[in-house]
Amino acid sequence: MAAARHSTLDFKLGAKADGETILKGLQSIFQEQGMTESVHTWQDHGYLATYINKNGSFANLRIYPHGLVLLDLQSYDGDAQGKEVDSLLNKVEERMKELSQDSTERVKRLPPIVRGGAIDRYWPTADGRLVEYDIDKVVYDEDSPYQNIKILHSKQFGNILILSGDVRELCQFDRSPVTLRRTAGAPVLSCGILKGDRLCPFVLGIISFDHIIVLPSQNPHVKSMPIYQFQ
Repeated sequence: MAAARHSTLDFKLGAKADGETILKGLQSIFQEQGMTESVHTWQDHGYLATYINKNGSFANLRIYPHGLVLLDLQSYDGDAQGKEVDSLLNKVEERMKELSQDSTERVKRLPPIVRGGAIDRYWPTADGRLVEYDIDKVVYDEDSPYQNIKILHSKQFGNILILSGDVRELCQFDRSPVTLRRTAGAPVLSCGILKGDRLCPFVLGIISFDHIIVLPSQNPHVKSMPIYQFQ
C-alpha cells in the first residue's frame, strides 16, 4: 500500500525574519530538485512559498515576520524518496544557519510521520498527545457488542490492547497488575501497583466486562498478556 511521508523542519530566529532574503537563499536548493516555485505574500503576515516536484512531492515554506520559519514536505514513503527528503532537509538546515548569521534560537526537526500506511502506528492519548509505537502487525481486530477491540504487536511492548481507538497501554510486557475477582456473582476489578509482593489497589469497583477481551477462551491472544489474573 502506498503511503505518504510528512517531514517537518522548524526554525525560531532571534530577530525578525527577512522573508525575501530567506526565499532567495533557499531557492536554488529546491530548483536543484526540479521543483517549481509559487510565492504568496502578505504585507503584515510574511510569505508562503510552495514547491512542487514532477514526482508528486511538494513542500510548503512559511515565513512569519516575527521570526518563525516552518518547512513542511510531503512525498511518497520509500527508501529512495526518504533519502532525497533527508538530503533536502539537511541542505535547507545548513543554508538557514548561513542566512540567519547565528541568530537562530532553535531548530526543531521531528521524525517523519507516515500517513496512510498498511499498519497504523500513531494513536492519540486521552490528554491529546500523539504516541507512535513500533507496531509491525495487527494481531486481532474485531467488534464486540461493546466496542472495537484491537491487539497490535509491538517489537518493544509485545501485544498492545486498544479499545475503540483508545490506547490503554495494556501490553504483553507490562508489569502493572489488573485483577478480576468474583464477589456474589459480580466481577470486581482491582487496579493497583506492586509493593514488594503485594498488590496495593487504588481502584476497586463492580463492573461489567467484555468477555471477548478478558476470557482466553474467547480470545486466545490475551493468554500472553499478563494483565489479567483471575481469582
